[in-house]
Amino acid sequence: MLGVLFGHAFKSARARVALLRTIMAAAWVRALLGIYTSFAVFRPAGITVEYVTTHSDTILAVVAILAGLSILSSGSRRDTSCSTSSYSPSC
Repeated sequence: MLGVLFGHAFKSARARVALLRTIMAAAWVRALLGIYTSFAVFRPAGITVEYVTTHSDTILAVVAILAGLSILSSGSRRDTSCSTSSYSPSC
């Protein structure tokens, strides 16, 4: 449902790319903070933890991975659509 709403809210390709970059940056920051917490805080203190991220961190990472894959897969299609279409501002 939220994906459909975002699709309607961000109609331009530039806005969608900005949103996807923001999601990917947030996912990287959250993952790196989890790694830092595990190795720099808990391990030196002798504390053994099973996990350092939450469910929302995992959901954010999965959305970022899917967004990255969609960008990679749409890149090859964009090249072919520009050569076959009559005029496109993104070409």
